[in-house]
Amino acid sequence: MQRAHTVILALVVSMLAATDAPADEAAGQAPPLTIDEIIANNVEARGGLEAWRAVNTVRMKGTMELGNGATAPLTLEFKRPSKVRVEFEVEGRKGSQAYDGETAWAVVSFAEQEPIRLSPEQSQDLVQQADFEGPLIGYREKGNAVRLAGTAEVDGRKVYEVEVERSGGETTIHQIDAETFLEVGHAIQRSFQGQEIEISVRLGDYRKVGKLLIPFRVEQAVSIAPAPQVIQLESVELDAELPDERFAFPEDGSGE
Repeated sequence: MQRAHTVILALVVSMLAATDAPADEAAGQAPPLTIDEIIANNVEARGGLEAWRAVNTVRMKGTMELGNGATAPLTLEFKRPSKVRVEFEVEGRKGSQAYDGETAWAVVSFAEQEPIRLSPEQSQDLVQQADFEGPLIGYREKGNAVRLAGTAEVDGRKVYEVEVERSGGETTIHQIDAETFLEVGHAIQRSFQGQEIEISVRLGDYRKVGKLLIPFRVEQAVSIAPAPQVIQLESVELDAELPDERFAFPEDGSGE
Protein backbone atom coordinates (compact mmCIF):
# COMPACT_ATOMS: atom_id res chain seq x y z
CA MET A 1 0.00 0.00 0.00
CA GLN A 2 2.67 2.53 0.27
CA ARG A 3 1.20 4.37 2.58
CA ALA A 4 0.61 10.63 5.10
CA HIS A 5 3.22 13.05 6.63
CA THR A 6 4.42 16.63 7.46
CA VAL A 7 8.18 17.04 7.13
CA ILE A 8 8.77 20.42 5.48
CA LEU A 9 12.31 21.64 4.78
CA ALA A 10 11.23 24.96 3.23
CA LEU A 11 13.51 27.91 2.43
CA VAL A 12 12.38 31.17 4.00
CA VAL A 13 11.27 33.67 1.36
CA SER A 14 12.90 36.58 3.13
CA MET A 15 16.24 34.76 3.09
CA LEU A 16 15.88 34.09 -0.63
CA ALA A 17 15.13 37.76 -1.25
CA ALA A 18 18.29 38.77 0.60
CA THR A 19 20.60 36.57 -1.51
CA ASP A 20 22.32 37.29 -4.79
CA ALA A 21 20.60 34.33 -6.48
CA PRO A 22 19.32 34.78 -10.04
CA ALA A 23 15.78 36.04 -10.40
CA ASP A 24 14.33 32.67 -11.46
CA GLU A 25 15.78 30.93 -8.37
CA ALA A 26 14.56 33.74 -6.09
CA ALA A 27 11.09 33.21 -7.53
CA GLY A 28 11.15 29.65 -6.31
CA GLN A 29 12.30 27.87 -9.49
CA ALA A 30 13.46 24.32 -8.75
CA PRO A 31 17.10 23.73 -9.76
CA PRO A 32 17.54 21.56 -12.86
CA LEU A 33 18.12 17.96 -11.86
CA THR A 34 18.24 14.70 -13.77
CA ILE A 35 15.55 12.09 -13.20
CA ASP A 36 18.05 9.87 -11.36
CA GLU A 37 19.02 12.75 -9.06
CA ILE A 38 15.37 13.46 -8.26
CA ILE A 39 14.70 9.81 -7.45
CA ALA A 40 17.91 9.51 -5.39
CA ASN A 41 16.92 12.60 -3.40
CA ASN A 42 13.44 11.17 -2.84
CA VAL A 43 14.83 7.88 -1.56
CA GLU A 44 17.25 9.72 0.74
CA ALA A 45 14.49 12.01 2.05
CA ARG A 46 12.44 8.94 2.95
CA GLY A 47 15.28 7.45 4.99
CA GLY A 48 17.71 6.07 2.44
CA LEU A 49 18.03 2.87 0.44
CA GLU A 50 19.92 0.97 3.14
CA ALA A 51 17.30 1.75 5.79
CA TRP A 52 14.41 0.65 3.55
CA ARG A 53 16.13 -2.54 2.45
CA ALA A 54 16.78 -3.46 6.10
CA VAL A 55 13.03 -3.65 6.77
CA ASN A 56 11.40 -7.04 6.11
CA THR A 57 7.86 -6.49 7.40
CA VAL A 58 5.58 -3.54 8.15
CA ARG A 59 2.34 -3.41 10.13
CA MET A 60 0.20 -0.27 9.96
CA LYS A 61 -2.90 0.46 12.02
CA GLY A 62 -5.31 3.33 11.59
CA THR A 63 -8.78 4.36 10.56
CA MET A 64 -10.60 4.82 7.29
CA GLU A 65 -13.12 7.65 7.02
CA LEU A 66 -16.46 6.45 5.66
CA GLY A 67 -18.28 9.79 5.51
CA ASN A 68 -20.80 11.41 7.87
CA GLY A 69 -18.15 11.28 10.60
CA ALA A 70 -18.04 7.48 10.66
CA THR A 71 -14.71 5.64 10.69
CA ALA A 72 -13.60 2.04 10.38
CA PRO A 73 -10.51 0.45 11.95
CA LEU A 74 -7.93 -0.67 9.41
CA THR A 75 -4.81 -2.83 9.55
CA LEU A 76 -2.29 -3.20 6.72
CA GLU A 77 0.51 -5.77 6.83
CA PHE A 78 3.39 -6.17 4.38
CA LYS A 79 6.14 -8.75 4.07
CA ARG A 80 8.95 -9.15 1.59
CA PRO A 81 9.16 -9.98 -1.16
CA SER A 82 5.55 -9.44 -2.33
CA LYS A 83 3.01 -10.06 0.39
CA VAL A 84 0.23 -7.80 1.67
CA ARG A 85 -2.85 -8.18 3.87
CA VAL A 86 -5.57 -5.59 4.55
CA GLU A 87 -8.15 -5.99 7.33
CA PHE A 88 -11.07 -3.68 8.11
CA GLU A 89 -14.25 -3.65 10.18
CA VAL A 90 -17.47 -1.82 9.36
CA GLU A 91 -20.26 -1.77 11.96
CA GLY A 92 -18.90 -4.91 13.57
CA ARG A 93 -18.57 -6.80 10.28
CA LYS A 94 -15.06 -7.77 9.28
CA GLY A 95 -13.43 -8.01 5.90
CA SER A 96 -9.96 -8.81 4.61
CA GLN A 97 -7.94 -8.93 1.41
CA ALA A 98 -4.52 -10.45 0.89
CA TYR A 99 -1.90 -11.36 -1.68
CA ASP A 100 0.85 -13.89 -1.03
CA GLY A 101 2.94 -13.18 -4.12
CA GLU A 102 0.89 -15.54 -6.28
CA THR A 103 -2.76 -15.56 -5.25
CA ALA A 104 -4.95 -12.57 -4.35
CA TRP A 105 -8.06 -13.27 -2.31
CA ALA A 106 -10.72 -11.60 -0.19
CA VAL A 107 -13.38 -12.39 2.37
CA VAL A 108 -16.15 -10.03 3.47
CA SER A 109 -18.27 -11.39 6.30
CA PHE A 110 -21.38 -9.45 5.29
CA ALA A 111 -21.16 -10.42 1.59
CA GLU A 112 -19.41 -13.77 1.18
CA GLN A 113 -19.16 -16.58 3.68
CA GLU A 114 -16.12 -18.15 2.00
CA PRO A 115 -12.86 -16.56 0.84
CA ILE A 116 -12.82 -15.88 -2.90
CA ARG A 117 -9.90 -15.62 -5.30
CA LEU A 118 -9.67 -12.24 -6.99
CA SER A 119 -9.28 -11.70 -10.72
CA PRO A 120 -6.22 -9.79 -12.05
CA GLU A 121 -8.43 -6.73 -12.58
CA GLN A 122 -9.85 -6.92 -9.05
CA SER A 123 -6.44 -7.42 -7.45
CA GLN A 124 -4.40 -4.82 -9.35
CA ASP A 125 -4.21 -2.30 -6.49
CA LEU A 126 -3.55 -5.01 -3.92
CA VAL A 127 -0.67 -6.49 -5.92
CA GLN A 128 0.92 -3.06 -6.35
CA GLN A 129 0.59 -2.33 -2.62
CA ALA A 130 2.64 -5.45 -1.88
CA ASP A 131 5.71 -3.43 -2.93
CA PHE A 132 5.74 -1.37 0.27
CA GLU A 133 8.91 0.47 -0.78
CA GLY A 134 7.06 1.99 -3.72
CA PRO A 135 8.01 1.90 -7.41
CA LEU A 136 10.87 4.44 -7.24
CA ILE A 137 13.16 2.52 -4.89
CA GLY A 138 15.17 0.11 -7.01
CA TYR A 139 13.07 0.97 -10.04
CA ARG A 140 15.52 -0.57 -12.51
CA GLU A 141 15.65 -3.96 -10.80
CA LYS A 142 11.84 -3.95 -10.65
CA GLY A 143 11.63 -3.35 -14.39
CA ASN A 144 10.00 0.06 -14.03
CA ALA A 145 10.69 2.78 -16.61
CA VAL A 146 10.89 6.39 -15.41
CA ARG A 147 11.05 9.81 -17.01
CA LEU A 148 10.69 13.42 -15.90
CA ALA A 149 7.32 14.53 -17.27
CA GLY A 150 7.81 18.15 -16.17
CA THR A 151 7.06 20.36 -13.18
CA ALA A 152 3.84 21.64 -11.64
CA GLU A 153 2.57 23.52 -8.60
CA VAL A 154 0.68 21.84 -5.76
CA ASP A 155 -0.61 23.96 -2.87
CA GLY A 156 1.78 26.72 -3.89
CA ARG A 157 4.83 24.45 -3.93
CA LYS A 158 6.88 23.39 -6.93
CA VAL A 159 6.84 19.66 -7.64
CA TYR A 160 8.61 17.39 -10.09
CA GLU A 161 6.25 15.12 -12.01
CA VAL A 162 7.93 11.74 -12.35
CA GLU A 163 6.25 9.32 -14.73
CA VAL A 164 6.63 5.65 -13.80
CA GLU A 165 5.65 2.86 -16.15
CA ARG A 166 5.56 -0.32 -14.10
CA SER A 167 6.72 -3.62 -15.50
CA GLY A 168 3.05 -4.61 -15.74
CA GLY A 169 2.34 -1.69 -18.08
CA GLU A 170 0.43 0.74 -15.84
CA THR A 171 1.66 4.34 -15.76
CA THR A 172 1.60 6.58 -12.68
CA ILE A 173 2.58 10.23 -12.29
CA HIS A 174 4.35 10.83 -8.96
CA GLN A 175 4.60 14.41 -7.67
CA ILE A 176 7.87 15.02 -5.79
CA ASP A 177 8.26 18.21 -3.76
CA ALA A 178 11.15 20.18 -5.27
CA GLU A 179 12.49 21.21 -1.83
CA THR A 180 11.79 18.31 0.53
CA PHE A 181 11.86 15.63 -2.20
CA LEU A 182 9.00 13.84 -0.44
CA GLU A 183 6.14 12.60 -2.58
CA VAL A 184 3.00 14.70 -2.14
CA GLY A 185 0.77 12.59 -4.36
CA HIS A 186 0.33 10.54 -7.49
CA ALA A 187 -2.26 9.97 -10.19
CA ILE A 188 -3.26 6.91 -12.20
CA GLN A 189 -5.53 6.48 -15.21
CA ARG A 190 -6.96 2.99 -15.49
CA SER A 191 -9.51 0.98 -17.43
CA PHE A 192 -11.90 -0.76 -15.04
CA GLN A 193 -14.95 -2.81 -16.02
CA GLY A 194 -15.08 -1.20 -19.44
CA GLN A 195 -14.68 2.42 -18.38
CA GLU A 196 -11.75 4.79 -17.94
CA ILE A 197 -11.25 6.02 -14.38
CA GLU A 198 -8.78 8.39 -12.75
CA ILE A 199 -7.35 7.76 -9.30
CA SER A 200 -5.76 10.69 -7.48
CA VAL A 201 -3.82 10.15 -4.23
CA ARG A 202 -2.55 12.82 -1.82
CA LEU A 203 0.06 12.04 0.83
CA GLY A 204 0.80 14.03 3.96
CA ASP A 205 1.56 14.02 7.70
CA TYR A 206 4.99 12.43 7.22
CA ARG A 207 6.39 10.98 10.44
CA LYS A 208 9.63 9.28 11.33
CA VAL A 209 9.40 5.57 12.12
CA GLY A 210 12.80 4.16 12.94
CA LYS A 211 15.01 5.58 10.19
CA LEU A 212 12.15 5.91 7.72
CA LEU A 213 9.76 8.74 6.88
CA ILE A 214 6.27 7.39 6.23
CA PRO A 215 3.06 9.24 5.28
CA PHE A 216 0.44 8.84 8.00
CA ARG A 217 -2.37 10.41 5.96
CA VAL A 218 -3.54 9.18 2.56
CA GLU A 219 -6.44 10.71 0.63
CA GLN A 220 -7.64 8.84 -2.44
CA ALA A 221 -10.20 10.18 -4.89
CA VAL A 222 -11.63 8.02 -7.67
CA SER A 223 -13.42 9.70 -10.56
CA ILE A 224 -16.42 7.33 -10.34
CA ALA A 225 -16.70 7.47 -6.53
CA PRO A 226 -18.97 10.00 -4.78
CA ALA A 227 -16.40 11.03 -2.15
CA PRO A 228 -12.68 10.63 -1.47
CA GLN A 229 -11.42 7.92 0.86
CA VAL A 230 -9.18 9.06 3.72
CA ILE A 231 -6.87 6.80 5.70
CA GLN A 232 -5.25 8.15 8.86
CA LEU A 233 -2.59 5.93 10.38
CA GLU A 234 -2.16 5.75 14.14
CA SER A 235 0.85 3.44 14.37
CA VAL A 236 3.49 1.82 12.17
CA GLU A 237 5.53 -1.16 13.38
CA LEU A 238 8.64 -2.28 11.52
CA ASP A 239 9.79 -5.91 11.42
CA ALA A 240 6.73 -7.24 13.21
CA GLU A 241 6.42 -11.03 13.31
CA LEU A 242 4.18 -11.90 10.35
CA PRO A 243 4.13 -15.59 9.36
CA ASP A 244 3.57 -16.45 5.70
CA GLU A 245 0.26 -18.06 6.62
CA ARG A 246 -1.16 -14.59 7.28
CA PHE A 247 -1.09 -13.92 3.53
CA ALA A 248 -1.90 -17.34 2.05
CA PHE A 249 -5.34 -18.28 0.74
CA PRO A 250 -7.19 -19.82 3.73
CA GLU A 251 -7.97 -23.35 2.62
CA ASP A 252 -10.08 -23.86 5.75
CA GLY A 253 -12.38 -21.05 4.58
CA SER A 254 -11.91 -18.94 7.70
CA GLY A 255 -10.11 -15.94 6.27
CA GLU A 256 -8.36 -15.53 9.64
